Amino acid sequence: MSDSLDTTITTGGESEPRPLRRLGDFTILRLIGSGGQGEVYEARDERLHRRVALKLLSRRLDFLDPITRATVRARFEREAEVAARLDHPGICSVYGFGETNGIPWIAMRLVEGASLQELIARSREAEAGALIVSGVRLDEDDETGTGSTPSRSRRASRADLDAITTLIESAARALHAAHEGGLVHRDVKPGNLVVTPEGHAVVLDFGLAADDRAEGPTLTNTGDFMGTPAYMSPEQVAAMPGGVDRRSDVYSLGATLYECLALRKPFEAPSREALYRMIALEEPRPVRELNPTVSRDLATVVATALEKNPDRRYQTARDLAEDLRRVRDFEPIAARPVSAATRLARWMRRNPAIATLLAAVVLFLGIGSGWTALKNRELGGLNADLRREGEARAAALREKSAALSEYERLADIRRIEKARRDAAALWPLRPELVPAIEAWQREYDPLAARLADHERALAELRHHAEPYADEVRRRDFAAEFDRLAELEAWVPDETPGGVSADDVAAEIVEIRADVERRRPYSFGEDLDAQFRHDNLARLVADLRAFVAPEGGVHATMPGRLELARRIAPETLEAAAPDWAAAARRLAARPEFAGVDLIPQLGLLPLGPDPESGLEEFLVWESQAADDSGRRPKPQRDTRGRFVVGEDTGIILVLLPGGLATLGAQAEDATAPGFVAEARPDEGPVNTVRLDAYFLSKYEMTQSQWIRHGGGNPSRYARGFFAPRAMSRPSDGRHPVEQITWDEAARACEEMGLVLPTEAQWENAARRGAEDLGAKSRSELGDLANLAGREAAEFYPLHSAEFDDGWVIHAPVGSLRPNRLGFHDMTGNVWEWCRDTLGDYRDPAAPGEGLRPSLSPLRVNRGGSFSDTAANARFTIRLSNEATSRYDNLGLRPARRLVRP
Repeated sequence: MSDSLDTTITTGGESEPRPLRRLGDFTILRLIGSGGQGEVYEARDERLHRRVALKLLSRRLDFLDPITRATVRARFEREAEVAARLDHPGICSVYGFGETNGIPWIAMRLVEGASLQELIARSREAEAGALIVSGVRLDEDDETGTGSTPSRSRRASRADLDAITTLIESAARALHAAHEGGLVHRDVKPGNLVVTPEGHAVVLDFGLAADDRAEGPTLTNTGDFMGTPAYMSPEQVAAMPGGVDRRSDVYSLGATLYECLALRKPFEAPSREALYRMIALEEPRPVRELNPTVSRDLATVVATALEKNPDRRYQTARDLAEDLRRVRDFEPIAARPVSAATRLARWMRRNPAIATLLAAVVLFLGIGSGWTALKNRELGGLNADLRREGEARAAALREKSAALSEYERLADIRRIEKARRDAAALWPLRPELVPAIEAWQREYDPLAARLADHERALAELRHHAEPYADEVRRRDFAAEFDRLAELEAWVPDETPGGVSADDVAAEIVEIRADVERRRPYSFGEDLDAQFRHDNLARLVADLRAFVAPEGGVHATMPGRLELARRIAPETLEAAAPDWAAAARRLAARPEFAGVDLIPQLGLLPLGPDPESGLEEFLVWESQAADDSGRRPKPQRDTRGRFVVGEDTGIILVLLPGGLATLGAQAEDATAPGFVAEARPDEGPVNTVRLDAYFLSKYEMTQSQWIRHGGGNPSRYARGFFAPRAMSRPSDGRHPVEQITWDEAARACEEMGLVLPTEAQWENAARRGAEDLGAKSRSELGDLANLAGREAAEFYPLHSAEFDDGWVIHAPVGSLRPNRLGFHDMTGNVWEWCRDTLGDYRDPAAPGEGLRPSLSPLRVNRGGSFSDTAANARFTIRLSNEATSRYDNLGLRPARRLVRP
């Protein structure tokens, strides 16, 4: 392999650069981007066989003076050093750095997606044309339309705003991880944020970062301007000694959020000096004036992040992230709007001369007015006393009655919160919960019954709101009225499959109804009425959700009560013969020696798997009920495998205990766990003693998740269909995805289940495998749903050795099981484990194999439909924050064995 770079990098603009081909171990594939100090290329690491982003320090810097060149070089190396110590999915990982033939380079994780700066630029172009967006669009759908079909002009929808808040929240959490590691980025801006296809942000370029833990001299001097002017905080602009800390990054991220929502920066000026003055002294235009679809809470979050005083700003990036989550989840935010007194004080600081003059005038007029008012009050006071006393008595009586009513309404807001907390404690279902569920219903049925009264009170209050003037309505619904004009001017064409007249008429009716229904309900200067309205509107919305037939907590209680009453008779008493037969079979198997199987509440024995001989059990409450209310056992086909349908519940396999071998190594082919491709974090090979436990035969399906009341968060939900990639739409048999670790753990706990530990998961995968995944790639087509030939059009990184037929996840049970009867232990979707990410050198606790760790990251195992065979071996460990959501990440439940 040659170490030469067969190219000429342009140094003075006189010669055109030739295409890059090779630099040391890297094959250069294409230019991703360039700047004043270097270029970033997509490259292939020939030694480790992976694609990377390769950042090169430009040779144009050779023409700088020696001191400046040395400083730039030091910053380049320091970027690699500081970023390499950060381990977070939202921060671009550094794989290594060095120098080849005089060209310094950094090899980094290749992040798929577009920069936020590019997406904002595209959205600005769309807004300048016929398409009205009102905020950055994070998807790339072409909505301009062609021919006579009306173009789809519209405002930012709730989904668009949620996508923006999700993006900035993920960036804030990544920055918080950097801050906790002692780094302040100092150049947060849209150009340094890459938006992944899942809508999350990855933070780039720590070249200007300040390192709290650095020893020795820094690379910047007091008074240096570090950062991009439009996104710099006031303390950065002032270049205050020691004044730039993590809160400065919060400001810059707030400026980025402002630009995402308004498609313009908070401050814009023709010169740098004017821009610095605006950042230091002026307030940005309220974001709701530029984008009326932004909620008041979201506008408050933006304003708080852009506070000029760092002490009034969010103190950590995590605080900003949490408030963005609250906005998205309709929860009260922690930030509070700026008070009128604070706004006045800021205006006085910006205009001291005018403020002093006005204060003198007000003082003079106040003295004269006070003297006159005093005399008038003395003359009229005696005559008004008696009248006031009578009116006061009547008003006090009315206020007491009204206050009691308002107090009760406010109290109902808290009662809903308490009802949800109390309901969350009524899991998992068991007979002794019957009295508690009945008591819950007695306490909170009256709360649900008051919905109609609250709705009437809200309607009455809204009757007194300010009129919704036509010009205000047209301003608030500009996009909708533009769309109506297009629809009403539409002329049908003869294009097969085009828009029909019925479609257009239906959309016109829908838009008109939406415009008539939605109102701001403003009460002007009557702050008391506004406060009562806003609280009452929140109460009505929360109470409607509370009693909603689909997923409302109150609506689920009758079903919970019935299940709690039936769970013991159905799974213990009626199934007693099946439990006795399973116990006899288990006692005859040597690997289950010492396991005395007793009936397990909530499970139904299904008999042994005909191939593995392992006993299998149904989680009774997860099975769909038939028309008679019974929950029938799933049926097996002629091979003894279950016929999995949308009504099929969770099926558990009972695994024996014993000594489990975990991990892989690439050093010694004669030693246990040898895999030539093994990575360092897969080892060292270690052992742990496990007790017998249950593990789900399949990944949890969307139907099972919905039946438990979790909705369906999946991206590829029931009914999803991509004609080029799929032969039929997805259905409820597909695995549930886009669930967080917290949601997965909570759902399992409510059903009497748990997430498996890493040790339990790998033990099941390893015992059921033909090998450790290194020699069976040619057979993976009927065993694992990975990115094979079928995915070549959609995933540049794919395994061309096989075609499994599935571009997204497959219905569970579609592919061949492993030797223990488990399906999709490799591929389909990654699966959450209970553990935080620990080092294999730390001993795991015997019993369940839980490995202690202080890491905030939770482990994922098993690979997915978007991974190659090399990245989906079951010894590979991936990790994510507990709040992460991905369309290739789901779960496989486990359960503890109850012993006598």
